Amino acid sequence: LITLRGFILEDAVASTGRHGTVRGLPLKEVLEQVVPELSISCLRLALSTPKVTEQLLKLDEQGVRSASARACCTCGFGQT
Repeated sequence: LITLRGFILEDAVASTGRHGTVRGLPLKEVLEQVVPELSISCLRLALSTPKVTEQLLKLDEQGVRSASARACCTCGFGQT
């Protein structure tokens, strides 16, 4: 897997969600605007388990510094 990091200003995303809320913008809407060629229907939500958290931390050497941090892992066709 390749880890890609970036920052997107909330004001730069046209969204039906409310800007500036604690929960943030809907991740699906952000991904649709930032990566329009990504097939959103192929994504699935990961389970919130210690193993998943551990795997994400391995991918991100900087670690998760905020409880509201989000991660998106993708894999190629045929991978799980």
